Amino acid sequence: MSFHPAAAPQSATGGVLFNRKDPRNPEGEIQPILNRRLEPRDGVRNPVFNGGKDFTSLDDRHKWKYRIPADSVVNKVGDCKLGLCFGWRLTAAQWIWVLNLICFAAHTAMVFLTAYFAWWSKDLEKYGDTDPYDIKIYRITAEWTNQTNQAYTFKVEENGMPINIAWATLSFFLISAVFHLFALVVGLFEHTWFWYFRQIDDAFCWWRWFECALPPPPTLYTHTHTNATLARAPYLVLFVPVSPDSASASLMGMLLAISVGIREQNTLALIFVSFWVTMMLGLMTELYSRPVIIADQTSYKSPVGRLGFIEKPDYVRNPNALHILSQAHWEGERPTRDADGKPVPSSNFDFLHAQRVSNYVRRMLPHILGIFPFTAAMVVIIYHLEYAKWRLRTETDLRMPWFVDAIIYGSLVLFSSFTFVQWIYQYLPPGYYFGTEICYCVLSL
Repeated sequence: MSFHPAAAPQSATGGVLFNRKDPRNPEGEIQPILNRRLEPRDGVRNPVFNGGKDFTSLDDRHKWKYRIPADSVVNKVGDCKLGLCFGWRLTAAQWIWVLNLICFAAHTAMVFLTAYFAWWSKDLEKYGDTDPYDIKIYRITAEWTNQTNQAYTFKVEENGMPINIAWATLSFFLISAVFHLFALVVGLFEHTWFWYFRQIDDAFCWWRWFECALPPPPTLYTHTHTNATLARAPYLVLFVPVSPDSASASLMGMLLAISVGIREQNTLALIFVSFWVTMMLGLMTELYSRPVIIADQTSYKSPVGRLGFIEKPDYVRNPNALHILSQAHWEGERPTRDADGKPVPSSNFDFLHAQRVSNYVRRMLPHILGIFPFTAAMVVIIYHLEYAKWRLRTETDLRMPWFVDAIIYGSLVLFSSFTFVQWIYQYLPPGYYFGTEICYCVLSL
């Protein structure tokens, strides 16, 4: 199949993403396709074919039909081909969809591999009613006494709520696969364009921060069926696909703590909450970083949507009317009023580098605040690991294998790398923000 204009078929496209008409201006001219620098590409046609119908498309008068802007992520075509140097030039939306397909396949495969190594390949009946993968969690209880200057006596006891490491591992991979499947479904149909690709256009990828698919938790490399002690700690290792998302990141942090020997319930709870707060501050960064919106002044000649509005979009009566999202500027980067308080036309904005930089810092403030709870949780985890290693060196002849450090610190580095994606793409113009979806898909592998 070729995307050359001469070869564009007028029959069914076999599921090509968003089978719909090319965007046109009031003069009937096809709107240009943008390159990765957000400049028009001369002689390049929309790779989404003009003719034909298939199950992904909507009729022009469908109630969910939108006038999808020419600069939407489903229309942006870069210089990179499907085979890097050969093949089709995919749209940014198609790259995102393909990468989600790869991630879905990888995480689904890990679901079955986890089940195989945890249960199907092992004879667990010999353990009877005892689950060999249950990790006991403890609490420190205090009893008031007036007989010592400390006023309390303490004891350690089980809290009765063990964490099953095998089920936790399988659940993470399964949830990850489900959320990639979600992206595949909503990214395929024009019915759901507004809820997925329009949000990417708006630089607000809300699902990323609520997704429960995270890096796999600590998993048993070779499992032991007794309580983990300092000497047995090396048997717990991490597989390292990482993904910074809300509850899943919180669970990853908690299970990373368990893998280094932290078993006190309150400490684990605080580590969980610290990671959750970090993710929510990442969400707030996107929530308050908005591209500049501009009213669409195009006078459309053909009706679109159930109400069939034509001419300029009616933002009062038409629920499907869309604003134009700036591809170059975030809100707050440029002055919107002159010295007399009158609105300044967008075409007359004076670029102020200092204002742009200060706006970037203000928008990134929630992200910067998120560094503190994340760092606090990681300091607790690393301190506990290093203290355990020091105890082994000074009190026994045992040593932790080198791969324990590689796995723990490697997981920390990989997880921390996700922060740089938001640093970079919040600084770049909002027209590039679709790249965060591509980066997070690649990193999650």
